[in-house]
This record gives sequence, C-alpha cells and structure tokens, in this order.
Amino acid sequence: MATELQTEPLSEPQLRRKLEPALREMTGAATLGDITAATGLPAERSEPVIRALLDEFNGRISVDDRGQLIYSFPRGMVRDATFQEKFARLMAAVWSAVKMVYKVGISVMLVLYFVIFLIIAVALIVALLSRGSDSDVDLGGLDFDGCGDGCAQIFFWMPVPIPVDSGPRHYVRRDRYGRPYAVPVPQRQRKPRGLPFWLRVYEYVFGPDQPATDPLADERELLAYLRDNQGLVTAVELAALRGISIEQAEKLALHLMVEHNGEVDVSDNGTLIYRFDDLLVSAQEQAAPAERVWRWSWERSEAEPKLNRNQPGENATITFLNLFNLIGAAAVGHALWTAGAGWGAVIGLGIFPFLFASTLFLIPLARWLRLPGRRREVAQRNQWRDWLRRLIGQPTQAFLYDGAPGLPEFTAAMGGAEVRDGRGLASYEFDRWAQELADVAAARAQVDPLQHRLGPIAYDSDE
Repeated sequence: MATELQTEPLSEPQLRRKLEPALREMTGAATLGDITAATGLPAERSEPVIRALLDEFNGRISVDDRGQLIYSFPRGMVRDATFQEKFARLMAAVWSAVKMVYKVGISVMLVLYFVIFLIIAVALIVALLSRGSDSDVDLGGLDFDGCGDGCAQIFFWMPVPIPVDSGPRHYVRRDRYGRPYAVPVPQRQRKPRGLPFWLRVYEYVFGPDQPATDPLADERELLAYLRDNQGLVTAVELAALRGISIEQAEKLALHLMVEHNGEVDVSDNGTLIYRFDDLLVSAQEQAAPAERVWRWSWERSEAEPKLNRNQPGENATITFLNLFNLIGAAAVGHALWTAGAGWGAVIGLGIFPFLFASTLFLIPLARWLRLPGRRREVAQRNQWRDWLRRLIGQPTQAFLYDGAPGLPEFTAAMGGAEVRDGRGLASYEFDRWAQELADVAAARAQVDPLQHRLGPIAYDSDE
C-alpha cells in the first residue's frame, strides 16, 4: 500500500547536507532527539557527523546531570562552499538545463517536421497543378499570371483594419423619451493561461512530472507523531498512519526500533507498545505548533491518475501534428529511397522523423493501456484509507457492509475477523484495534513528562 522508508545508508557528505540546514534552523541548543526528529536521520549515523560539525564550527557541547548531550553552535555555522559543493550545484544546474532542452526539443522537433512536410506537401500540390502549363495556373477560372498586377489589385482592394480606441466599448440604447445614451459592453474575462505549448507536448508523451520527494519525509512524520504521543506507538497506529497492513506495520515498527533506539513493552493484554524515550528529550522550547506536522493516511488521499493535464482540443492538435508527420515521413522517405537519394536525406526526412513520430504515439499508448489499472489501485488505496479512518474513530463498531468490494481483503490485512449472523449477512470486527488503542492510551496516561526534561548542566565544553 505504501512506499518503503529510507533504508539505504547515506554517505557522510549526504548526511552533512541533511544536518547542516536543520542545525542552522534550530534556535539555541538541541539534543540528539531534537536533531533526529528534525531530519529523520538515525541517531547512530548522525552523531559522528554532528561531532565533526562541532569541531568545524567551534560548537559547544553540554551534558546534564543525567548524561544527556546538548549541542549548540553559538558562533553560527557560516562557511564558504567547498569545491565539491560548488561542482555539485553546477552539475545540478546543468542537468536541469539538459532536461529543459529535452522537453522543449520534443515540441521543436514536432513543429519543425510539421513545417517541413507541410512545405513539401504544398510544393508537391503546386507542382501537380502546374503540370502542363508554363506559368499560368487555372483554378476554377481564376488566372494567376505570376501573381503580379492581379495579386496587387486583390490586396489593394482588401479591407484594411482600422485602429480603434482600446478603451471600453459601448452600445446605444434609448430611454423612455427616445433620448440615446451609451451603455458599456461587458468586458469578457480572459481565460487563465494554460500550460506552455512545449510542456503540453511533453505531458502528451510522458504525462505530468512527478514532484520531487524527500525520502526522509515519511520518517520525520512518524517521529513527529511519536513526539506528540509520549514516544509510544502500536502497530495499528502505524498501519493507520501509513495506510499499510498490520504485517507491514510490524516490520515498520522493527525498523524504527533499530534506527531510533526504541524498546518494546508488553501490556497485560499482550499488546506490544513500542517506546522511544530518546526522542522526547529536548532542549528546544516546547511551544505548541500551529498545526501538527504528521498526518493520518486518509488525510493524504491520492488524486486519480490522469494521462496528462491537457484539454481535449490540445491533445487533438498534437495528435494531428504528429500523425501528419508520421504520414509525411513515410511518404517522403519512401519517395527518396525510390529515387535513389543519399542516406542523409533518407534518414533526415524519412527514417528519423518516422521513428520520432512513432515514439510520440507509442509512449502515451503504453501509458493509456496502464491507466485503468493504476486508477483501480489508487481507488483501492483511497478506500482502505477511508476504512482506516473509521477504525481509528470507532474501533469497537463492526463494518456491516456485506459484499463491499475489497472489504474481506482489508479485514484480513488489518487483523480483523468476519462474523455472519443468522441470516448469513457478514460483518467485520476488529477487536485487536480496539484493544491496542485502549492499551496505548492507558500507557500514555502514565507517562510523566518531567522524566524527559533536561536536568542541571554538569559539564560545558566552553567552561
């Protein structure tokens, strides 16, 4: 149901690129729990890099009377970019430029070959019409004698547009006494401009660009949930947060325990409650945030996949241009090959544009064939999210929708059970959810916030 969290270890330069901005944004001191929650990086991997940054920027480290480390950078973290960082920025800019040239180049090639084949087609028609006549072409009685004085007379007598005042237009109405008065014509509102042509062509072929994602964003959300809930979580809560099955949620809990020094407690009812005390120790001022930074799975429903964002008329225009190029490339290429033209002409006006136009049809065709399946998958995930919302809200109530598509599979994935009444109607119960939510709520009520506060400073590196 959901993508996996970041599991590949990051190199030291990658860790620095994640840690430095987060440390700059933190005001005052920060514990390892603060830094972990802000970056999503495991403490074990980030701590050596933090110590290196302390040395590089002449930072400060303190220890309270319970052994909690507190990091701060009172002299700031300002430095010149290294050669490797400048080179990485340059390569990123070059890559962005290459992608832009590629996107624009597709539309340029489409229009360029359309113009070329259109000129060839017009020239061919003129040649066919001119066959058998030296200079005159008779089209329905019209005589184009070199398009000399005749064309001049035609263009001379054509009506010339007269500039008009660009101010608001009016039309005349009369009052009850017959006196005329001007009424302004309502101005038509301009339609909002759509995508530029080059982007419409790109999306016609490849679809909308997917937004860049941060592989650690989901991890940060989970850590924010833990900090807001006394560092305790159960598998059913992880399932509701990520929109995944109970089995996947248990694997996710194990991942969090390994990466973030978690422990597991067992309630009297056998519920596994995963505890992350280190995340709760903070040196930051605990001001209540304007809104929570974590979301339940149903609060981030997926939009229905689309082939592209173009209007039907825009897609029809691009289809016409490319179909014209496809036919033109086949016809011109065959004619050049038959006439014994050179390979350069055959490739440039036949083979290459034919393959180019074919690709511009085949790629969206493959995407179109996959689109119904993708839409069904998204609809199923969104349905699961809605059922998870009901489970979190009222876990003790059974689902009474007999025959709802996908509900039996959802029930099995979430540890529920199917129950049938005397009439054979099925309902689905989720006793595990009710039990785990009740047990973790009781465990949170017993947490003393004072035990996670920093004590008096026992050691300061600046003293």
